Amino acid sequence: MLWKLGVEFPQEVAQNPILPLCFLENPEFVMQMPMETLCSFSYLEAVPEFLQASLKQVNLGFKRIVAKQENLPANLLSWLAEETDADLRFLVGKHANTSVQVLAKLAQDSDPLVRYIVGQNPVTPASILRQLAADEDGFVRWAIACNLNTPAATLAQLGDDTDDYVREAIAKHPLFLK
Repeated sequence: MLWKLGVEFPQEVAQNPILPLCFLENPEFVMQMPMETLCSFSYLEAVPEFLQASLKQVNLGFKRIVAKQENLPANLLSWLAEETDADLRFLVGKHANTSVQVLAKLAQDSDPLVRYIVGQNPVTPASILRQLAADEDGFVRWAIACNLNTPAATLAQLGDDTDDYVREAIAKHPLFLK
């Protein structure tokens, strides 16, 4: 019942004095929370500390499920982007609600697949696409060449790329088919 109320009244439920005790008794209590309620809590301006601490302790599989939710707010995606798991950072880099600041950080990730998905994300701004166009990994540069939002000047720079797949993607890009 409490979780159902949390969807409509997240602030009031989050301030319920019994909740911190529930999380103290069972740190994985958050995993019993419906996704809608969890998302409602994440929209709060200040997510309660007990909830943040509980989320940090939940298993990776649950975090991946959370990261796949369409309506996640940028602040929760920012928190998930700090995880050490590359698959989780990949999901954050792919998400439409990921902030420009988080995309910029993920564009410098050590994992090329994370940089690749940032390059594919349609909300990645031109400045980050330009940066990724110089990436050492051909797969990342290919993602930039395929992104419909990549500026013509960046595509032109990639036209001389040493990777055949990158040059082929440039040749097929709608900006050059006109």
